[in-house]
Amino acid sequence: MSYSPSEFFGVFVITLFILKLSYPFTKRMYNNNNFFSRKMYNNAINDKKFIKRGGYIAGLVNDGNTCFMNSVLQSLASSKELAAFLDNVIENGSENNGDIKFTETLRELLLILNKKYYKEKPYFKTNKLLKTMSNGPNKNIILGYDQEDAQEFFQQILSDLEKNIKKPSTEKKEERNNIKESDLPDDALLGQDDLNNVGTVYIPTEQIEPNSVLENPDQKLYSPFKLITPLDGITAERIGCLTCGENGGIRYSVFSGLSLNLPSESLNQSTLKLSELLNEWVKPEIIEGVECNRCSLNAVRSHLQDQIQNDTIPEKLKIAINQRLNLLTEILSKPVIEEDDYKKYHTENMVRKCSKSKQILISRPPPFLSIHINRSVFDPRTYMIRKNNARVLFKTRLNLQKWACNVDEINLDARLPMSKNEHIVQNEESSEDENIGGDYYAKLHHRFEQEYEDSEDEENEIDSDDDRDVRNYDPLNGEEMNLSSEFSSSEDEQEEEEVDALGNTIRNMPVRLANEVEQPVPMSNSSSEEDQEPAQDSESESELNEDVEQKNDEISIPPTNGSMTYSSSVPAGPLIYSLRSVIVHYGTHNYGHYIAFRKYRGYWWRISDETVYIVDETEVLSTPGVFMLFYEYDYDSVTGRMKDDLESLDQEDESEIEIVQDEKVKEEEEEEEEEEED
Repeated sequence: MSYSPSEFFGVFVITLFILKLSYPFTKRMYNNNNFFSRKMYNNAINDKKFIKRGGYIAGLVNDGNTCFMNSVLQSLASSKELAAFLDNVIENGSENNGDIKFTETLRELLLILNKKYYKEKPYFKTNKLLKTMSNGPNKNIILGYDQEDAQEFFQQILSDLEKNIKKPSTEKKEERNNIKESDLPDDALLGQDDLNNVGTVYIPTEQIEPNSVLENPDQKLYSPFKLITPLDGITAERIGCLTCGENGGIRYSVFSGLSLNLPSESLNQSTLKLSELLNEWVKPEIIEGVECNRCSLNAVRSHLQDQIQNDTIPEKLKIAINQRLNLLTEILSKPVIEEDDYKKYHTENMVRKCSKSKQILISRPPPFLSIHINRSVFDPRTYMIRKNNARVLFKTRLNLQKWACNVDEINLDARLPMSKNEHIVQNEESSEDENIGGDYYAKLHHRFEQEYEDSEDEENEIDSDDDRDVRNYDPLNGEEMNLSSEFSSSEDEQEEEEVDALGNTIRNMPVRLANEVEQPVPMSNSSSEEDQEPAQDSESESELNEDVEQKNDEISIPPTNGSMTYSSSVPAGPLIYSLRSVIVHYGTHNYGHYIAFRKYRGYWWRISDETVYIVDETEVLSTPGVFMLFYEYDYDSVTGRMKDDLESLDQEDESEIEIVQDEKVKEEEEEEEEEEED
C-alpha cells in the first residue's frame, strides 16, 4: 500500500500535532519523581529480609489503556483465599473433564505475579487471559483498549469464573429445595460458621417463609444458598410495617461485593470515613403510603367487633359476623398474611396504608470482601455526571460486627432494630484515623492528582513553546502491536527506563516484546540497582534531584517503619477483616489512571502497570482517590488471633534465629583467626 505525497504529509502533520499536545503531560510526569518513595524501595532491596522473603513481585504491561485491568488483577493476586480456591477448582475440574480454561489461565497469571523475583523487576502481558474471557474489553488496533471501569472488569472476571465453576460441577440448573434438619450434611455451613469456607450455606426456612412452621411444626427446615467464589457472601433484607411489625419474610441474597455511594452533599466535603458509608448503606429506608395486609385486616376485624356489639342488628347477621371474625382471627394468627387470604377477606374502604421500613445487613460476609466506592455523582450545576473526589478514610482492619448479623440475631418484628445486638455493638474509632505523616502524603497525593487535571497553563504552554525536542517521546510506550504474545515478559530487550511520580514507566528507547511462549519466563536483567536507575546526564540529574528534594523539604518526611507496615489497634475478633489491596483512581470521570496498592510478603507494594516498588503503610492509608478496597477474612479461631499477626511473629522468630546464627558464625571465625595467629 502506497501513500501519495499529500496523504503522507497529512499523516506527518497529524503525528506532530499529537506529539505536541502530549509533550507537556509527559514532561510533567518526568519532572515529578517521588524522591521519598524511591529512597524507600532502594533501601528495601538491600535488606536481607526483603531478599529472603522473595524480593520483587511482577508488574503488568499497559497495552493501551489497560491500567483498569492491571489494577484489578494485582488486587486479586493479593488474596490467599482466592489462590487456594482456584487450586481446588483446577484439581476438581480436571477430574470432571470440564472446560475451566479461564480459571487455569487466571491462576497461572496470579502465580506469575506472586513469584519470587528477588532483585529482578519483570512485567508481563495479559493477552492470554483476555483471550479466554467470554466478553473481554474491546481493543482498538491504533488507540489500544477502550478505557473502562475497574469495577466492571472485576465483575466480568467473577462472571467468567462462575461460568467455569458451574459448568463442571452442575449439569442442570439447581433448584432450591428446603431440607430437613435431619438431612443436613455433616459439613453443612450454617449462618456465619467457618467464614473462610465456600460452599452451600443453609438458612432457616422459617425466616424466608414464616408460614412454613405451620406446615411442619415438628421439623425445622433449611433453605440452601450456593456460594460459588470466595468473593460471594449473603445479605439479609427486611421490609416490614412500622405499625404492626409484620414482614413478608427475610430476603436473603448472594452478593459479590458491596458498592457504596458517596453522598451528593460530599462534593464540597473533603473527608469521609468508610464506616460512615457503611452506616449509610445499612440505614433503614422509610417507605410511605404502602398498603399493609395485616393492618387492613385488623381494621376489618375491629369494625366487625364494633358491629356485633350493636343490639339492633338481626341475629342471622350476628352469626355471619361471628363466622367472619373467627376466620379473620385464624388468618391473623399466621406469621404472615398470605395474598390470597387478603384479597378474599379485606374491604376496599378499610385498606390501611402505612409506613414501612426497608433495611439490609450482611448475613454472611465473604472470605474475600470487595468494596467499591462509587464516585460518580450528578452535578446539578452542569447537569452532567462528574467524579466526587471526597477523601475516604479506611483502616488496615475492618470490624464488620456493626453491619453484619447472624441468622439467629435478626428481629423479625419490623418495629424493632433489625439486629438484636445493635444496642451492644460499639465501633470505637482507632488511632488508625490519626493523621500520621498526613501533611507529607497529602501533598504527595495532590501532586499525583495534578497529573490528570486539566490545566489552562498547559494550553498556553503548548501555544508558546515550539522548540521542544520530542525525538524520544513514544506515545505507545514503546510497545509493538504483537497480538500473539501471551504472558511473555516485556523486558527481554529493555533499554533505559525511569519512574515518574505516578509510578509509570517512561522509556527512553522502545521495548521490543518477546516472542510467544507457552510458559512465561521473566527477564534476566541486571540485579544491580544502579543499572536500573534512569539514564541522564549528570547535570540534568542533579538539577532534577535538587528540585525534587526542595519540594519535599517544604514538609518534613514522616518517620517510617522498617517493615513498611504497622500493628493495628483494632483487636482480633471473629468478624475482623484485614486489608489486602486498594485500587486508586487519579483523574476525572472520563479520564485518568488506575494504580493498586497491595500487601504481599509482609510489604506494601505500589503498582502502576509495569512499575512496582515498596511504600510505607501510611502512604496507602492516606491515599485520597480510593476506588476499590479488598479485605480478607484473617481470623484464626484456634488461637483467637489474626493470621497476619501470627505470620509476623514467625518472621520475627526467624530473624532472631538468623541473628543468633550470624553471631555464632562470627564468634567461630574470630576463634579460628585467633588460633591461626597463635
